[in-house]
Amino acid sequence: MNEINILTEKQPDRTDSFFYAVPIAEATAKDGTIFTSYPSGDVRLTIGETVYDDDRRFSVDGFDKLTDYDLSEDDNDGVTWTNNNWFAIMAEKDGESYWDFEMVDFDFDSAVSALENIVQQYDKGALKLQ
Repeated sequence: MNEINILTEKQPDRTDSFFYAVPIAEATAKDGTIFTSYPSGDVRLTIGETVYDDDRRFSVDGFDKLTDYDLSEDDNDGVTWTNNNWFAIMAEKDGESYWDFEMVDFDFDSAVSALENIVQQYDKGALKLQ
């Protein structure tokens, strides 16, 4: 069995991919191929004229982080929430990256389990990188 290296600590009350901005786990196949589970998708919160997207949510562009605690009941008018996100798996081999895996998961534990399953399939020859 391949060892799964957890890269990001799971937040017990926040297991949905929405709450993660960096890869959560990785595993190395027998041939050295590295498989990584990472959050992907699009999350946007619009309040009035201001759009908070992934960059603003994670303070990448210098904006303060916005959490549910920053909103009051009065803020619900004029708020639009778009949430289309998941955990995906990427493989890296010989400097090339591969993303074409059919498994998509929405919570932390399922994503780690899928990562383990994909690496096992790859090691058995049942999964090819394309």
